[in-house]
Amino acid sequence: MDNRERSNLIEKIKTVILVVLFLVTILLLYFFWKDMSFGDVSLNDIISPREEFVETIDVEDVIVPTHIDVCLDNGTYTKIEKKAASYWNEGENSMQSVFRMFVSSGDEFIEEITEKQYDEVMEYISAKAVFDYYLPFRDYCTLLGVSSPAGSEMIGIISEAGFSSGSYESMFIYDAEKDKYYRIVSDVSSEAFLNEVVAMSQEENTTYFPLESFVGENFKREILVPAYFESTLKDVTATPDFGEEISDGANDVARSFFSGTFDFVRRIQEENGRVIFIYGYGEKTLTIDIDGSVSYKADVEGTLKPGYFDALKLALATISQQGGFATADGSEFVPYILSSGILKSGNGYSFEFGALVNGEKSYYYSGCPLRIVVENGQVSRFERKFVTFGDGGTTDFPREAHSAINVLAQNYDYIYERIMEESIVDSELGGNGNVAGDFGKVRNEDDKFAYVASVINDISYGYVYDEEEGLMRPCYVISTFGGALRTYFDLYTAEPLDDGALGIVEEENGLG
Repeated sequence: MDNRERSNLIEKIKTVILVVLFLVTILLLYFFWKDMSFGDVSLNDIISPREEFVETIDVEDVIVPTHIDVCLDNGTYTKIEKKAASYWNEGENSMQSVFRMFVSSGDEFIEEITEKQYDEVMEYISAKAVFDYYLPFRDYCTLLGVSSPAGSEMIGIISEAGFSSGSYESMFIYDAEKDKYYRIVSDVSSEAFLNEVVAMSQEENTTYFPLESFVGENFKREILVPAYFESTLKDVTATPDFGEEISDGANDVARSFFSGTFDFVRRIQEENGRVIFIYGYGEKTLTIDIDGSVSYKADVEGTLKPGYFDALKLALATISQQGGFATADGSEFVPYILSSGILKSGNGYSFEFGALVNGEKSYYYSGCPLRIVVENGQVSRFERKFVTFGDGGTTDFPREAHSAINVLAQNYDYIYERIMEESIVDSELGGNGNVAGDFGKVRNEDDKFAYVASVINDISYGYVYDEEEGLMRPCYVISTFGGALRTYFDLYTAEPLDDGALGIVEEENGLG
C-alpha cells in the first residue's frame, strides 16, 4: 500500500468515527431531552427490547392455574394449589404439554356440550385446571406456538381446562364468560398424563370433597373443601417495604420512574411524610406513601389495542425494570396472577399479582401487592405495596384446622351482610344491575344460607395481611361472585378477621 492509499484509508476511518460520534451525541441528547422513563416504554420496546429488559419475567412463569382439581377413582378429590405449577408446565407430560398436543394434532374438532355432560365426564378419574383470572383461549394457543384449531372462535376464555378417563381422546373447556362448555376431540390420548397425575396426587395428604355433598345444595360447579386437615401455618410478622423515613430514599425510588435529572418534575413533601412527584402539568404523578405503597399514574394517548399477552409482556417488563418482585430488604417473593381482565375502555388490560408466603397464597384486605394497567399499548398505572415477611410462619407440629364446612355454617350470615354492605352489583359481573343478584328472594335463614352457597366460587386457605397488627395471619378465604368479594376467617377458630374487601377493579379502569 503506497502513501496515497494509506492516507485515503485513514481519512475514511476518521469519517466513520466522526459519524459514529455524531450519532451517539444525537442519541444522548434525545434521551436527555426526551425525559425517558418507564412510562414511555411501549410494545415496540418488547419487540426490540432494550438492554435493561434482558431479565424480564417470562410470561409462562405466571400463567399457572389457580388450582388443579384431581378426581380419584373412589369419588374423592385432591386440590392442588402449592404445586400447581409443577403439574401444569413442568416436564414433557405436563398438563400444558397435553393441552398443546390436543389443539395442534391437526385432526381435532371442537363442539359445544351441555353442563350435565361436562359434570358427568369429570366425575371419572380426571384433572381439571381452574383459572380465576382472564385467559383468552386463542391468544393462549398463539403463546404456546400453535395455531388455533378450527372452530376455536366459539371459545372466548379458559376458565377450566380438563381431561377425563371417561373420554381420553377429549379435552374439556369451560368458558365462564359465556357460561358454556366445550370439548376438543383429537387423535391424542390423555391416558398417560392422567395415570401420572393420579400417582402424583396420591402424595397429597389432604382429601377434598364437593361442598354439595355436605350441604345438599345444587351448585353450578363443584366447590371442593377438605373434610379435615392439619396445618403448620402460624402468624408471621409483616412490615411495609418503606416506613416513615421514606422521604430519605424517595428520590432513589423516583429515578426509576422519571429521568435521573428530574427535569420538569416537582417534588411535594406532605406533613405526614408522603412524597408526591408531578411531571409537567400532571401528565404523570408518582406517590410514595409511608404505608409502603408506590402509585404511578400517567395520561396515555393513542388507539393501540395490544393483545392480552403483548400487554402482559409489557407489564412484566415494566415490573422487571422496577425491581421485579423483590422487597426492600432484598428478598424476593414468588408472584401469581390474582386477577386480570379487559378495561372497560377496551383499550387495554389490568393485571393484579399476589405473593406466595411460605408457599401459600396471601391476600390483602384491600388491594394487592402489585397492580399494573396497560392502556393504549403503554403503562398507565403502576401500584405496588410490598411487605417484608419475618422469619418463621410455620410450626414444627401441625395443628388441626377448623372444619371448612363449619366455617361456612358459622359465618353464612356474616358473608350475606358483607354482600349487602358492599352492594355487589350484578352489572359489574355481567348481570342486570340488581344489587347482589337474587338477594330479594331471601325470606328466611334457610334462604340466606342457600343464597350465600349459590354465589360461592371457591373456598381455600392461605394468609391475609393484617396491616394494623403487622401480621400475615393464617386464614380461610371464601370467594364469592367470581372473586369480586373475598371474606377471611381465622384458620383455627373460624372467627371473621376483617370486613372483607372488594376485588373489583375501580370504575375508571374497571373490567369490561
